[in-house]
Amino acid sequence: MLFKLILLSLLLAANVALANTVSCTPNSGLAERSITVPLGGIKTTPSEGSYNQPLYTFSAYFMGNIKLDCNSSDGFATPASRTAFITSSSGGLPALEMNTLYPQYIYSTSAAGIGVSFSYHAGNTGLSTKNNPAILNASFDSNGNYSWADRLDITVWKLGSFPVNARSDNSYMINDTFQFVHAMTLLNSNSTFSTFPFPEAGVFNSWVINRVNITFSGAMEIVRGTCNIQNKTVWMGHHPLNAVSQSSPWKDASFTVNCNTAWGLDQIDNYSDSHTYINTVSRVNNWGYIVTVLPRTNVIDNTNGIIALKSGGAQGYGLQLAWGKPASQTSAGQPANPVLFNSQNLGLLYPTSDSLNLNTVPRLSKNLICPPAMSACLARLCSQVMRTQVWKW
Repeated sequence: MLFKLILLSLLLAANVALANTVSCTPNSGLAERSITVPLGGIKTTPSEGSYNQPLYTFSAYFMGNIKLDCNSSDGFATPASRTAFITSSSGGLPALEMNTLYPQYIYSTSAAGIGVSFSYHAGNTGLSTKNNPAILNASFDSNGNYSWADRLDITVWKLGSFPVNARSDNSYMINDTFQFVHAMTLLNSNSTFSTFPFPEAGVFNSWVINRVNITFSGAMEIVRGTCNIQNKTVWMGHHPLNAVSQSSPWKDASFTVNCNTAWGLDQIDNYSDSHTYINTVSRVNNWGYIVTVLPRTNVIDNTNGIIALKSGGAQGYGLQLAWGKPASQTSAGQPANPVLFNSQNLGLLYPTSDSLNLNTVPRLSKNLICPPAMSACLARLCSQVMRTQVWKW
């Protein structure tokens, strides 16, 4: 019994010894402020798919400078650590995104299918809610002084729920308000701050040193990876049944694919402390486009790009399609680059040109209709040239 009393006395004495008071004096910067992030300069083309995709990042966006002088009654050189978190006007919880260099917490916004995330620029730390604050290092000098600049990376995301082709316009605005909260948190649970000038409800033993309201202005433009094309009729001319050649001369069936201007995606731009653009760190450029030829009649010979004529057409004839100019085609009916139907054909992209000659040659039906389906053309203006020839079998 005596041993238990002695042990209890020692524990009480230890707790009393550990308890102390931390006094922090703000030298500058301690305030609540507001910033507005402009969306008007964003013009991007995301990929289609049910997954999250970063569209644009405001890198090192300045949140303010802070200087503190903190002292602990027990002389502890580093009496507190830093924590940071985000609150949202919608009150919704963020979704965790792991397919990045570090975990990101994406908040939904008023723009359907569009989200935003916030991360601490120094150390690449994603910011979640006050219930899951980020723990940041704090390096006090020997006198208890500490100063730093708050800079965030603010990323706009396309969410997996993005409504593809659900709108007639491409403009998206974010009307939500977010708040970045930066606080000092005592390392010793038995310690207390001498004053709480900016307390934060629900955050134990923390002293808010920077609170920034974040809103967005303007509208970003999301350009989908689809293009416009006009129907076209190509007259194949006359080909005698008793002609020596099995096939007719090749015909030019050029058509133009008009695509919107887009700047790729996942662009990261550095910003100065006055929130002005400095330079582009990286960007995923438009890499090309895909053309798929979908015939409206039966495929006769997919290897050589031959399909049947439409019902009522000449018997014993098909239409052959091939990539390339008419002059480059052979007359033997076996072109070097036949069109493979229902397959994706990757086209190159020339970002500095408004038009692009793809040199394509199809042989489809008597009245050539440009492919009814084109997928993911990301060029500014793609011009495609199709050639046609009737093939007899």
